[in-house]
Amino acid sequence: MKTELSLNIDRPCGEHWSGMPEDTNGRYCDRCAKSIIDMVNLSDEEIIEIIAQNPSKICARLSRYQINRSIIIKSKKRLPFYKIVSGIFLISSASSAFATQKLMAPKELMHDTINRKDDSLSITKSSESQDSMRNVIQGMVNDASDNKGLSNVLVMIRGTNIGTVTDENGGFKFNAPNNMPFKDIILEVNHLGYLNTAVHAYNKSKRTATNEIFLTPDNNALIGEVCIIKRKKWWQFWR
Repeated sequence: MKTELSLNIDRPCGEHWSGMPEDTNGRYCDRCAKSIIDMVNLSDEEIIEIIAQNPSKICARLSRYQINRSIIIKSKKRLPFYKIVSGIFLISSASSAFATQKLMAPKELMHDTINRKDDSLSITKSSESQDSMRNVIQGMVNDASDNKGLSNVLVMIRGTNIGTVTDENGGFKFNAPNNMPFKDIILEVNHLGYLNTAVHAYNKSKRTATNEIFLTPDNNALIGEVCIIKRKKWWQFWR
């Protein structure tokens, strides 16, 4: 059975995610005196599951993509709607051009093919054999505010669909095509809640393709009470 929902912000607030201290659930908001769960990298199903399990108000952080849009839930458990609707929570919404990047970085890879469709991402592992290490691109992606590694960050070669996502420590490693000179490779790095950036794959000063990349948190955020609304089907508007 399908249930169509949406998240909506009614009253924006001025708190910024980057200015909040960390705690066990994510960060702590002094204004509301509550922990804020970081839901930026969670799927729709995971978000609804958390809300259903917490009927009281929840503080959370979501990207702009995750709000004010249709969320279609296909659940075998058939979560009671009264539990879902009761989930009203404070939300920090960070701008991004991409959908939630709920992707795991492959532990062993040559290079990956990143496919984008309808604001979603999928990874296809390459089956090519790569004997030479000269075309390996690797590095770390860190949060510029605290120098901590960022997981599930999308790293792609500009103008191609070749790339990967970072592991749980923020590391990445993949092979560029043999016919692609390092000096011409530009990496595009994207992550929800952070400003997009682009860097040259080849570091001239170190003469290597090892990169340490820092992403700046996007502080253009909205905080406000958000309720989950069950959307009507088109034929229900005439009832």
